[in-house]
Order: sequence, then structure tokens, then C-alpha cells
Amino acid sequence: MRSEDLAGRALLQMILFILLTLPATNVIMGGNPPTGAEGTFSLRSPGADVAVTSFLSHSDGGTYPEGRQNVIISLKNTGNETFNTTVYVSLTVHTTTDPLNTTYSELAMVPAGTLLFPGNETRATFVGWNATPGWYILNVTIQYSDDNLTNNTLKITVHIVARASMLIEINIEGPREQVIPPGSSTLDPGFLPFSFSVRNRGESPINVTYTITSSHGWLIPVNPIQGTLVNITPGTSSTPIYFNVKVPEDALTSSLDRINITAVKEDNSSVRAEEYVLVFTQEIYSVEVVAPPMMEGVPGGPPLIYTFRVRNTGNIPDKYHLTLFNQSWWPASLLDGEYTSTVAPGEEVYVRAMIRIPPLIYDRRVEMRTFYGAIGLLTLRAE
Repeated sequence: MRSEDLAGRALLQMILFILLTLPATNVIMGGNPPTGAEGTFSLRSPGADVAVTSFLSHSDGGTYPEGRQNVIISLKNTGNETFNTTVYVSLTVHTTTDPLNTTYSELAMVPAGTLLFPGNETRATFVGWNATPGWYILNVTIQYSDDNLTNNTLKITVHIVARASMLIEINIEGPREQVIPPGSSTLDPGFLPFSFSVRNRGESPINVTYTITSSHGWLIPVNPIQGTLVNITPGTSSTPIYFNVKVPEDALTSSLDRINITAVKEDNSSVRAEEYVLVFTQEIYSVEVVAPPMMEGVPGGPPLIYTFRVRNTGNIPDKYHLTLFNQSWWPASLLDGEYTSTVAPGEEVYVRAMIRIPPLIYDRRVEMRTFYGAIGLLTLRAE
């Protein structure tokens, strides 16, 4: 991470509260969420408008295998002024049979400056929930009040099925994402064509029809954007299909295109699969730190180990330098070193921090005692 890239810095403070009345009293310690996580709204001047434009990872009515659902959405500055404010976006998941109760919820952050100019686009990534078979409603809402509240929310319905029942699947063979500047294409040196194959998970040979579509129309016209893959035998995959993308000269910097791939069994349209790849026009360096939940400890007892999540919310693989700030005298340290491994876009790594709560010794100097109401501040920075 480049230190001068302020939009790529994430800072999360974790306040540790000590509540003591007797030497044997438990110590309750916990972390506060990022500022804005409580769902508070800010109000901007006329002309400010940020919109949820689409789901990138899922489509309305789409079918997906059970398991972890990594949800990705796109956001856009649809106003007529610069926008240099951090945006928080919430994801709530409900079953269609019980839409009033929340199955899962999560908050994602888009750093200030990412949607700076009108027309700029970016994505927000949610770790997602471990889905079992059923129909689900995915609802995302920008935690922000602007001139046009109608585009602050987007909702789709998806069908999660048992993995064993997915008779076909699409495998992305080449890059999942590429950064391609305006005027360039995947045919130019330094870039790669996109590619995919279709796998037959059933028990008999099948023919599959595929379709490739672009949300911005950036597919090169000579691409085989539609075709039929014949006689894919059980347990095997088709030969890879390659396609190319060209970003127009007049495309806005900081915009993105979702290329959607759909495969349908030729004699049964209900047997289908979807996948996607992403094209960005500008490198985005962005990182988010997510706080661990509250824990309990005992003065003089074993150390408490907190696990932070460091998530790459940009579109470039990155490696982060970690700094742990401790404003109390209680011993604290990072357990996994000061650098993360390389983190792919949309992925996250876990970082452990350890802190020890000293025993209750009353003959120490006042500033070194652990007493009722004492507060320690532990801060993890990834940059």
C-alpha cells in the first residue's frame, strides 16, 4: 500500500473497558464498530447523489450453490458535484418465507475519495453468509442521506440450491478482474483475454448454450458472445471460450463493467449457471479493518486474543503494513507479524492482537493500577 494514498488507509480503534468492583470480578473487554456503523446519516449539500447501481456477484432470480455467498455491489456518484465522504453500505438478508426477520446483516465501507467525481464507480464487498438451500432476499442500503433517496437501496431475490443438484457450472479460466485504462483492450500487450469453461456435473452428456453480456457494452464485437458447447461428457469441462474487452476512449476514469456469463442446458432451460468477470478503468487501493466482538477476561488471568479482519476493498492485490497502538500500560502485541500476506481484491485476512490484563495490585502507583472505570485504547492500523 502506498502511504501517500490516503483513500487506501484504514484505521480502526478498539476501546477496552475494565469494569471492576472486587479482585475476582470479571473484566469485560470489547471493540467498537467503525464510525457510522450505528447507522447514523449525514446530510450533504444539494447536488450530492450516490446510488447503488447493481449487484455484481448475484442477479435477480439467479441460482447459486449453497455455501458462503460473497456479495459484491456497485456504487456510483450520480450527482453533479464532487463527493469526498466515506460511505457505509449495509447488507441485510431475509428468507422469502420469513421476510420480516433478518437472516444475516453486514456493513461495508467505501473510503472517502473513491467516488470523488461525478460518474465515478466502485464496488463494495461483503463477506456474506453461509447460505443453505432456499430463496433469499438480498437488500443493500447506503447509510447516507442525499438529494435522491430512491436509488439508495437495491433489492434482489436469489435461489440457493444444494451443490449436488447443480448439474452444470462455469469455471473462470483466466483473470477474474483486470484494470484496463480507457482506450486499451485485452488484446494489447500487458493484458489477457478473459476465458471460461463449462463443466458437466451430471451423469449423461449434455449440450450447453452460453451467452456473454456487458453492462457497458465493452465487449469487442468479434467475440463469440453466444454459442453452443456440444457433447460435454459427465465429469468433464468444455474447451475454454475466450473473449476480449475494449474500454472506450471516452470512458470515465474510476468506472467498471460487469461481464456476465450465462450457461443453459440446451434441452432444459431450468438447468443453468452464472458467472462474471470485472473490468476496472483505474487502480483502486482501499482497505478496511473490521473489529472483533466483545470478550471477557480476568485480571491476572490468561491473555485475551482479539482477531481483526483486514479486507482488501480495492481492485488491486495488495499487502498491508500493520501497526498496533496501545495507549494504556497493559502489555499488548501483534501475534502474526507487522505485514499481511498479499490479499486479493475482495478477500480478507485475519490479524490477531494479544493483550494482558494485569492483576489487581493496589500498592502500585495510581496510574498503573487496574481499577473500576479504567479505560485502555487499542488501535489497529492497516496501510
